[in-house]
Amino acid sequence: MAEPTEITIRPRDPSDIPTLITILTAVHTQSSYPVDGPSTFLQTPTPNALLSLVALYNSTLAGHAQLLPASVLNSVVTESLKSTHDAPITSFATLVSLFVDPKLQGKGIGRRLVEEAVAWGRKEGRRLVLVVLEKDGAAIRMYEGMGWERGGVEYFYESIQGVEYRAFLYLAPPPPPV
Repeated sequence: MAEPTEITIRPRDPSDIPTLITILTAVHTQSSYPVDGPSTFLQTPTPNALLSLVALYNSTLAGHAQLLPASVLNSVVTESLKSTHDAPITSFATLVSLFVDPKLQGKGIGRRLVEEAVAWGRKEGRRLVLVVLEKDGAAIRMYEGMGWERGGVEYFYESIQGVEYRAFLYLAPPPPPV
Protein backbone atom coordinates (compact mmCIF):
# COMPACT_ATOMS: atom_id res chain seq x y z
CA MET A 1 0.00 0.00 0.00
CA ALA A 2 1.35 3.40 -1.00
CA GLU A 3 2.21 5.88 1.72
CA PRO A 4 -0.28 8.76 1.84
CA THR A 5 1.21 12.03 0.67
CA GLU A 6 0.37 15.56 1.60
CA ILE A 7 1.51 18.78 -0.06
CA THR A 8 1.12 21.87 2.09
CA ILE A 9 1.81 25.39 0.87
CA ARG A 10 2.60 28.12 3.39
CA PRO A 11 4.39 31.48 3.51
CA ARG A 12 8.18 31.28 3.60
CA ASP A 13 9.76 31.83 7.00
CA PRO A 14 13.32 33.19 7.41
CA SER A 15 14.23 29.91 9.14
CA ASP A 16 13.50 28.09 5.83
CA ILE A 17 16.40 29.79 4.00
CA PRO A 18 19.25 27.38 4.94
CA THR A 19 17.26 24.32 3.83
CA LEU A 20 16.08 26.10 0.68
CA ILE A 21 19.69 26.91 -0.23
CA THR A 22 20.58 23.23 0.21
CA ILE A 23 17.66 22.24 -2.04
CA LEU A 24 18.54 24.87 -4.65
CA THR A 25 22.17 23.71 -4.64
CA ALA A 26 20.95 20.17 -5.46
CA VAL A 27 18.68 21.58 -8.19
CA HIS A 28 21.59 23.54 -9.65
CA THR A 29 23.84 20.46 -9.61
CA GLN A 30 21.16 18.50 -11.48
CA SER A 31 19.93 21.09 -14.00
CA SER A 32 22.11 24.24 -13.82
CA TYR A 33 19.09 26.18 -12.53
CA PRO A 34 19.52 28.98 -11.81
CA VAL A 35 22.21 29.59 -14.39
CA ASP A 36 23.89 32.15 -12.14
CA GLY A 37 24.16 29.59 -9.33
CA PRO A 38 22.35 29.04 -6.05
CA SER A 39 24.09 31.97 -4.36
CA THR A 40 21.84 34.28 -6.40
CA PHE A 41 18.93 33.06 -4.28
CA LEU A 42 20.31 35.10 -1.39
CA GLN A 43 20.47 38.13 -3.67
CA THR A 44 16.79 37.88 -4.65
CA PRO A 45 15.28 41.26 -3.78
CA THR A 46 12.99 39.89 -1.08
CA PRO A 47 12.21 43.30 0.46
CA ASN A 48 9.94 44.00 -2.52
CA ALA A 49 8.59 40.45 -2.73
CA LEU A 50 4.84 40.34 -3.11
CA LEU A 51 4.64 36.74 -1.92
CA SER A 52 7.14 34.04 -0.91
CA LEU A 53 5.84 30.49 -0.60
CA VAL A 54 7.27 27.14 0.38
CA ALA A 55 5.90 23.67 -0.19
CA LEU A 56 6.06 20.93 2.39
CA TYR A 57 5.83 17.33 1.26
CA ASN A 58 4.76 15.12 4.16
CA SER A 59 5.94 17.91 6.49
CA THR A 60 9.39 18.14 4.82
CA LEU A 61 10.45 21.37 3.13
CA ALA A 62 10.35 20.53 -0.58
CA GLY A 63 10.05 23.62 -2.77
CA HIS A 64 9.81 27.37 -3.16
CA ALA A 65 8.19 30.07 -5.29
CA GLN A 66 8.27 33.83 -5.08
CA LEU A 67 6.34 36.66 -6.70
CA LEU A 68 7.93 40.01 -7.43
CA PRO A 69 6.59 43.13 -9.11
CA ALA A 70 6.85 42.67 -12.89
CA SER A 71 8.81 45.92 -13.02
CA VAL A 72 11.94 43.92 -12.05
CA LEU A 73 11.91 42.18 -15.44
CA ASN A 74 14.07 43.01 -18.44
CA SER A 75 12.92 46.27 -20.08
CA VAL A 76 12.12 44.44 -23.35
CA VAL A 77 9.66 42.29 -21.40
CA THR A 78 8.07 45.12 -19.42
CA GLU A 79 7.58 47.30 -22.50
CA SER A 80 6.00 44.39 -24.36
CA LEU A 81 3.64 43.63 -21.48
CA LYS A 82 2.51 47.25 -21.25
CA SER A 83 1.97 47.68 -24.99
CA THR A 84 0.65 44.24 -25.95
CA HIS A 85 -1.82 44.02 -23.08
CA ASP A 86 -2.65 47.73 -22.87
CA ALA A 87 -2.24 47.53 -19.12
CA PRO A 88 0.05 49.10 -16.55
CA ILE A 89 3.01 47.01 -15.43
CA THR A 90 1.46 46.99 -11.94
CA SER A 91 -1.28 44.70 -13.26
CA PHE A 92 1.31 41.92 -13.53
CA ALA A 93 3.50 40.03 -11.07
CA THR A 94 6.41 37.79 -12.00
CA LEU A 95 6.93 34.27 -10.72
CA VAL A 96 10.59 33.71 -9.80
CA SER A 97 12.72 31.26 -7.84
CA LEU A 98 10.44 28.29 -8.45
CA PHE A 99 12.26 25.10 -7.52
CA VAL A 100 11.57 21.67 -6.04
CA ASP A 101 13.92 19.24 -4.33
CA PRO A 102 15.20 16.89 -7.08
CA LYS A 103 14.39 13.87 -4.88
CA LEU A 104 10.74 14.97 -4.83
CA GLN A 105 10.22 16.23 -8.38
CA GLY A 106 7.36 14.70 -10.34
CA LYS A 107 5.02 14.59 -7.34
CA GLY A 108 2.99 17.70 -8.18
CA ILE A 109 4.82 20.03 -5.80
CA GLY A 110 5.85 22.58 -8.44
CA ARG A 111 2.36 22.54 -9.90
CA ARG A 112 0.83 23.25 -6.47
CA LEU A 113 3.22 26.16 -5.90
CA VAL A 114 2.29 27.63 -9.29
CA GLU A 115 -1.43 27.14 -8.64
CA GLU A 116 -1.18 28.93 -5.29
CA ALA A 117 0.77 31.79 -6.86
CA VAL A 118 -1.76 32.15 -9.71
CA ALA A 119 -4.63 32.14 -7.21
CA TRP A 120 -2.93 34.91 -5.23
CA GLY A 121 -2.42 36.92 -8.42
CA ARG A 122 -6.06 36.62 -9.40
CA LYS A 123 -7.18 37.67 -5.92
CA GLU A 124 -4.89 40.71 -6.13
CA GLY A 125 -5.87 41.57 -9.72
CA ARG A 126 -2.45 40.70 -11.14
CA ARG A 127 -1.81 38.34 -14.03
CA LEU A 128 1.32 36.29 -13.46
CA VAL A 129 4.17 36.22 -15.93
CA LEU A 130 7.52 34.50 -15.89
CA VAL A 131 10.67 34.21 -17.91
CA VAL A 132 11.98 30.73 -18.61
CA LEU A 133 15.14 29.72 -20.42
CA GLU A 134 14.90 27.50 -23.48
CA LYS A 135 17.26 25.00 -21.83
CA ASP A 136 14.69 24.35 -19.07
CA GLY A 137 12.45 22.06 -21.12
CA ALA A 138 10.80 20.33 -18.15
CA ALA A 139 9.71 23.69 -16.74
CA ILE A 140 8.36 24.79 -20.12
CA ARG A 141 6.38 21.54 -20.43
CA MET A 142 4.90 22.04 -16.96
CA TYR A 143 3.88 25.66 -17.64
CA GLU A 144 2.39 24.83 -21.04
CA GLY A 145 0.59 21.83 -19.52
CA MET A 146 -0.96 24.21 -17.00
CA GLY A 147 -2.22 26.50 -19.76
CA TRP A 148 0.48 29.18 -19.63
CA GLU A 149 0.95 30.93 -22.97
CA ARG A 150 4.18 32.06 -24.58
CA GLY A 151 4.00 35.84 -24.61
CA GLY A 152 5.71 36.56 -27.90
CA VAL A 153 8.79 38.07 -26.27
CA GLU A 154 12.10 36.37 -26.43
CA TYR A 155 15.55 37.68 -25.76
CA PHE A 156 18.97 36.45 -24.71
CA TYR A 157 19.73 36.40 -21.00
CA GLU A 158 23.43 36.73 -20.25
CA SER A 159 24.57 34.88 -17.15
CA ILE A 160 27.19 36.28 -14.79
CA GLN A 161 29.62 33.85 -16.49
CA GLY A 162 28.92 35.59 -19.82
CA VAL A 163 26.93 32.70 -21.35
CA GLU A 164 23.84 33.70 -23.33
CA TYR A 165 20.60 31.74 -22.96
CA ARG A 166 17.49 32.15 -25.06
CA ALA A 167 14.66 33.29 -22.77
CA PHE A 168 10.89 33.30 -23.28
CA LEU A 169 8.09 35.21 -21.60
CA TYR A 170 5.10 33.17 -20.43
CA LEU A 171 1.75 34.44 -19.15
CA ALA A 172 -0.54 32.59 -16.76
CA PRO A 173 -3.93 31.65 -18.16
CA PRO A 174 -6.37 34.55 -17.95
CA PRO A 175 -9.05 34.25 -15.30
CA PRO A 176 -12.16 32.40 -16.42
CA PRO A 177 -14.97 34.63 -17.70
CA VAL A 178 -17.39 35.79 -15.04
